Amino acid sequence: MDQLTENASGVQTQGVYENGVLISDVSTDGGGQQSVEPWATRERFYDGSRQIAREEFVFDGGTARSAENTYANGIRTMRTITDGAGAQSSANWSTFTRSFDADGHIIRDDFVFDDGTTRSAENTHVNSIRTARTITDGADAQSSANWTVLQLSYAADGSLSQNVADWENGDRSTFPFEAGVLTTRIREDLNDDQPFQTATTTYAPDGSVIGTSYVWDVIG
Repeated sequence: MDQLTENASGVQTQGVYENGVLISDVSTDGGGQQSVEPWATRERFYDGSRQIAREEFVFDGGTARSAENTYANGIRTMRTITDGAGAQSSANWSTFTRSFDADGHIIRDDFVFDDGTTRSAENTHVNSIRTARTITDGADAQSSANWTVLQLSYAADGSLSQNVADWENGDRSTFPFEAGVLTTRIREDLNDDQPFQTATTTYAPDGSVIGTSYVWDVIG
């Protein structure tokens, strides 16, 4: 049995039922000035527990995207989004997988970009507040950045308090922030290709450089 409904915004949804159980539905947004959604159509498929197992979108511009959800004991643990191909692509990634903990917090993001490169990010939460995020670039041919790892730390108000960047050449830079504003850059010459051990650059609140101090290598 099919059932057609329409919400207050004019979006029509056609539900498909088997033995009285909803197995899928297709929603159609209005056109032109009557459009209230970023998509023209959205199709959803449900599992036996009536949880959304899969969604397929066709957006107003003709691009497309699909999403698949994974559940454990009724709690969504993962969502994998696949961007459309060719002219139906609207993102610079082809797949984006997001993992959740039991409280619904995002604990990990994994990207596969259009050019085949990859990137992942892991979040740490304390009392439901994100305190850290570690971003890892893909290796070798899957690398798209000049760094390998970024370690971001956050204050209780959510502002960035520190960023530690490990560069591909083996060096490391530490960027402390105050109230989300960059104050210092500490560059460590770990690969020993510079005449200094550390170079510390201090910044004014407007981002301009105040000065740079060095700890030089000891020769002899």
